[in-house]
Amino acid sequence: MAARSNLLQQTLRTVLFPATERDLLGQQIILVSLVVVAVCALGPVPALILAAALVLGTAFVFAPSRWVILIFILFMGFTHQMRSFATVHAGGVEWHPRELLLFGLLAHGTVKLLQGRARPIADPIHFFVLMLGFYFVQVTVVGILHQYDLHLIIAEMRNPCALASYVVLVFLAREADLSLYVRAFFVVTMTVATIAIAYFLYTFVTGHVINVQNVWGEYVPRQLAGRLVQSVRPSGHVYYEVTLTVLASFAIGQGVSMRRRAYLMACIALFAFAIAITFMRTAYVSAFVSLAILAWLALPGWQTRAAVAGLGVFALVAALVLVAGPAGDLLADAVPALGTSIRARFVEMEGAYRAFQRHPGIGAGMGSTFEALGLASKTSQIAYAQTEYQTVHNTWMYYLFKGGVFGAMLVLLGFGGIFVEMCRRLTALADWRQRCLMRGIAAAYCGQMIACLAMPRLLYAQGYVFVAMTAAFTVLITLKPVEEPLPRRVPSD
Repeated sequence: MAARSNLLQQTLRTVLFPATERDLLGQQIILVSLVVVAVCALGPVPALILAAALVLGTAFVFAPSRWVILIFILFMGFTHQMRSFATVHAGGVEWHPRELLLFGLLAHGTVKLLQGRARPIADPIHFFVLMLGFYFVQVTVVGILHQYDLHLIIAEMRNPCALASYVVLVFLAREADLSLYVRAFFVVTMTVATIAIAYFLYTFVTGHVINVQNVWGEYVPRQLAGRLVQSVRPSGHVYYEVTLTVLASFAIGQGVSMRRRAYLMACIALFAFAIAITFMRTAYVSAFVSLAILAWLALPGWQTRAAVAGLGVFALVAALVLVAGPAGDLLADAVPALGTSIRARFVEMEGAYRAFQRHPGIGAGMGSTFEALGLASKTSQIAYAQTEYQTVHNTWMYYLFKGGVFGAMLVLLGFGGIFVEMCRRLTALADWRQRCLMRGIAAAYCGQMIACLAMPRLLYAQGYVFVAMTAAFTVLITLKPVEEPLPRRVPSD
């Protein structure tokens, strides 16, 4: 490995920084030839854009890992899940910036591996992430064997590929840099939330409400107490819930001064207001569930947590047994009166379950579809008709109908194993700030998993990067204590 690393470094040094006039002349001839070919084949403007992209791409691949990782996670965290500012058409495929950035990250990881700068770490978390990878291999193979449209399979597999970022994050990130990443996410999330609140207040005062969905987010009018108000959902608003939960974890920490706790409560209030103005019921549920799990994780001792969890499961099962019949009748009567969005989710789940029943063992595979009533159509109710669905809002139902019982076991083992490992390692962290940080992220992670019963956040590339970041964080934070992730200007006890 050392000889290969030295050879690679020597080759790169010769190519990029010629030592003799002969090598320099050869480099210039090659560059001029490439420029001439690009201009003749593409035209001057596309050739200039291509040259700029190559320069930026090369700089990204060979830049220090801490900055490459920071750029990647911030870009993936605060850009839209579906829409992009611009796309690139190559090879008959439309490429989005998030995918190009992922390729750059993987190329960066490959270069660092060849240079001998990657740091392999043995950790049980790798197994759980690998189980998630096996799930997508399984459903892809099943889809190919069913001979579904290859375009549908490729389109559906593009987002899960982002899970591969875990390998780079865990082997190239350093535990000393965790403080940088956490602070950067906190600052950017706070900035986005502040701007969102300011815009909401502007629309509330002026009454200038818009109905726009673009790369910046979703901004649609909502009725509130008989008044039309603006809902503000900027790209990356999912980290409102994550940050609020982490701040709440610090706020209930034992080593927090009154001044710091007041600062934390002010930040929590700001994020709570930012979540409120999204007018997104699933976001409310996600935040509530995350805080409930945080309270459970804050209980003293695993025996107490196990007892509370057992009582909760018993109460839930008892409630289901006692009220299953009446609740089912009430739900059947209420569904027609529910909003179109909620009714559409029930229709999707029913269609996905029927698709699962046709392939219960290993699922229908990538590229599979089913037909159901298109209640989510933007047209009038008269235009509702049978629609072909490839994905559904309920993430877990999606995994079930695509992968069957076997695939569902893989994803439950993968996602659940990561959460169990986070809970198990909480007590192993010596520093209280690390415990608060881990506890908050674990609660937010679990809250997102539960909220995915009604929203497909995990089905986007950003969702898989969130899982990869959480898993890598769990590995790295247990290696060495990190600096305090909150602003230094607030003193502690």
